[in-house]
Amino acid sequence: MNAEHSERLTAPLPWWLIAVGTGAFTGWLVRVATTFEIGLVAAVAAAAIALAVVAAYGAVRVQATPEGLRAGRAWLDRAHVGTIEPLDAEGWARALGREGDVRAFTLTRPYIRTGVRVAVEDPADPTPFWLVSTRFPASVARALGDGS
Repeated sequence: MNAEHSERLTAPLPWWLIAVGTGAFTGWLVRVATTFEIGLVAAVAAAAIALAVVAAYGAVRVQATPEGLRAGRAWLDRAHVGTIEPLDAEGWARALGREGDVRAFTLTRPYIRTGVRVAVEDPADPTPFWLVSTRFPASVARALGDGS
């Protein structure tokens, strides 16, 4: 029996704090050159923009079901799923580095140090495999099944 996996690749707390800090710093810079009120407006606006960027970057979802794999907006149908390899931090670093392939589809986040490599078994698709960040690579592999 295959389970389903669904995960949102949210940014870590330090990224959110940096976004707030960006607003505060921007407000301070503007305040130095203008008035307190204008600086406050600049701080709020800059923080809102920075927080929106962090939220959008972390809004991507990874979903694995017996029907296939969704990584962000991309979809890989189960009929085209080949070998599924859960990767620990060391394997993930190798897959993104010396074992990488520029033709691969990648959906990665720098703050997630594990992922899956999913071979693409579609003769019409030049993509050899997908590399997808996930905090739970074994869960993604389990949801997709054997793949062979």
